[in-house]
Amino acid sequence: MKIYTYPKSRSIRVTWTAEALGLEYQCIFFDVMNKNKDNPSITMKVPAIVDEDLVLFESSAICTYLSDKYGSNLLSPVDVNKKAIMNQWLAFIINELESPLWNIFKHSRFLPESKKVVEIIPIAKEDYLSSIKVLSSALNNNLYIANNKFSIADIFLFQTTQWALSLGLEIPQNVINHHDNLKSSPAYLKAIAKESEAMKVATGG
Repeated sequence: MKIYTYPKSRSIRVTWTAEALGLEYQCIFFDVMNKNKDNPSITMKVPAIVDEDLVLFESSAICTYLSDKYGSNLLSPVDVNKKAIMNQWLAFIINELESPLWNIFKHSRFLPESKKVVEIIPIAKEDYLSSIKVLSSALNNNLYIANNKFSIADIFLFQTTQWALSLGLEIPQNVINHHDNLKSSPAYLKAIAKESEAMKVATGG
């Protein structure tokens, strides 16, 4: 299996999932800034994976696939109802939390000045704050967001919380606790190390 990555991007969701499942894989650095290396995904973005003859992009599709094929209930419930709850929060995190945060990033940091629409930033912040309150209420005092069992949804929430932290946005204490509880996860740390090493190998750093 090959996983195409770029440090400090959404690809950590996939490498973390692979590490948590104990999978063997080749971590390949793809320069998303220059796109000067082959990428199996038609999007030319990361993450992307090649598993035998299957090529996948989009982190949620990849992580769900890996968990369903190799996970044996480790990161995604087998029970239909519990799996539906996990998928519900996975979709909520992507659509209601990540989406406004990504808009803030784009229009404050990443886009060229000619394409920035700074008026969208306060609207995106309002959307984020409304959604994080909903998630915080559902998380309550639990360790994990879905079925109070570690799952793919927690990996996505952790990585999305990192975005909110880097933007200096308001984060409820129980969501911060969720993040802090996972930041020393061995699988997460191994994933970071592999992505970093892959970049060093590719760039000669």
